[in-house]
Amino acid sequence: MLPTRLLAAVALAVLTGCGPFHVRDGEPGAGATDGGGAAPTTQTADPAPRRDSRSAPAAEPGPAPTPAGGGSGPDATVPTPGRERPSGTEDPHSSAVREYVAALAASSDPDRMRAGLAEAAEDSPAHTYLLHHATVARAWADGDRPRDDAEVTRTDAGYRLCRDTAEEGYWGRDRDADRHCVELTDFTHDDGRVARFRVDGDDPSGTLVEGGDTRVGSGGVEATVVTAYRPVGRSVLVVTLDISAADSADLGLPSAVYRTLDGERRRAELAAGRYELDAGTSTSAALYFPDSHPGGSVVVTGCLEECSALIKLALPVS
Repeated sequence: MLPTRLLAAVALAVLTGCGPFHVRDGEPGAGATDGGGAAPTTQTADPAPRRDSRSAPAAEPGPAPTPAGGGSGPDATVPTPGRERPSGTEDPHSSAVREYVAALAASSDPDRMRAGLAEAAEDSPAHTYLLHHATVARAWADGDRPRDDAEVTRTDAGYRLCRDTAEEGYWGRDRDADRHCVELTDFTHDDGRVARFRVDGDDPSGTLVEGGDTRVGSGGVEATVVTAYRPVGRSVLVVTLDISAADSADLGLPSAVYRTLDGERRRAELAAGRYELDAGTSTSAALYFPDSHPGGSVVVTGCLEECSALIKLALPVS
């Protein structure tokens, strides 16, 4: 028989839902709001601690509601009213998803973001999506303009991530907005790791490219395309590169050009990364091209120290 004080403490913990998430507006049981409602309450704490073992997923905080189809326990969830979970999707708040989203939100720490790739299935859209955002974060950090972490809110169907984007040149339906939010839903798993999900209801894989197979060199400078992504609902193509230099070099990242599938040229409207490389150093770069899609090629120029030789790197984005 447990002591009365211990029983009372356990009951209090169950009623308050102590755990890695705090219940906030937009979370299950907290009155979720849609995009037209008030600004979501954000989660400032780390969304998920690291797991010690994949075979023992962490329990959800507090008692979970029983889904319409039956079942109970910490992993049971209730689908959003009026919207059934697509066939093959799984618990949107599983341990793997929580840790994946925590890594995706950690924009101020690119190394932590890359560590989160352990929660993504290899060769999956989820892996490429996180790799892209980690490389973008690294490019901004390399250029001495580190990004802030995204704000995370748990929803019935998954998570909402919001970040300030005014300085990052995002265009499209929210061109004039200084804050952009995305809804991540319909998560699927492969061998316990996150494989796919939807962004604002759409599959992002159609405009998401992972490169790394082709490395181009010029004047002792080498570069490869890491990723390219045209975000859902926006008209900008963000291309990320890994660039290294054997000798000191100046990179013309702001003057980078994208050649579209139609042969048109788009100059980067924004560039992140180091513009000057010392011998034996490298940088990540993020280049933002308006009105573009994957399938073209990016051209970066520059010169070696004191412009003793010109550099021209042309890389396919496919």
